[in-house]
Amino acid sequence: MGELGPDRAGTRQPPRAEPTEHEGLVGVVVDVAITRHDPSHAHPAIPEEPVVRNVLLIVHIAAIAVWFGGSIMNGVINAKIAGTNDMSAKATLARSEVNLGTQVYMPVAILTLLTGIGLVVVGDFQFESIWVSFGFLAIIVSAVLGPVKFKPLSEQIAAGYEGGDVAAAEGASKQIAMWSTVNTLLLFVAIVLMVIKP
Repeated sequence: MGELGPDRAGTRQPPRAEPTEHEGLVGVVVDVAITRHDPSHAHPAIPEEPVVRNVLLIVHIAAIAVWFGGSIMNGVINAKIAGTNDMSAKATLARSEVNLGTQVYMPVAILTLLTGIGLVVVGDFQFESIWVSFGFLAIIVSAVLGPVKFKPLSEQIAAGYEGGDVAAAEGASKQIAMWSTVNTLLLFVAIVLMVIKP
């Protein structure tokens, strides 16, 4: 096999190099078959697909999208309603925000936290990383703001408009607007840090 051989023109050509084991497309197919029986022989061109990590990441991003998007939506709607004199609409909006907090935002916050922990466990991330630590801090602070600030303030707004105490309702509205801004900015910074991973 190492000797020179004639080609069609009668000239002698150097021998063809023997292909290395599992080289080329056929080798990739062979490695796929071998890997099914022994993962340690995985071909370098065929990385193991991190199914669990991908599922966790998809759920994590979706939960953050609902959380952050909901925060933006509430801010826009509140700004629109604040410019009207419809006390009934303002009270209804405040009551709906209480329900959203318990039925949507809190479950989404818990889901974001759990999937975040799962991503650190199964991925190549460290709890000590700045962006990971800040992300968990943002989740916890934002989740705590719900029952500590948003729920009682929303109830005060609803009760104020329903009972005719407009001054108290407007005072609570200003507070909830401030905390909503803090919450939205906190989530936004967390999203930015998750993208750039400093």
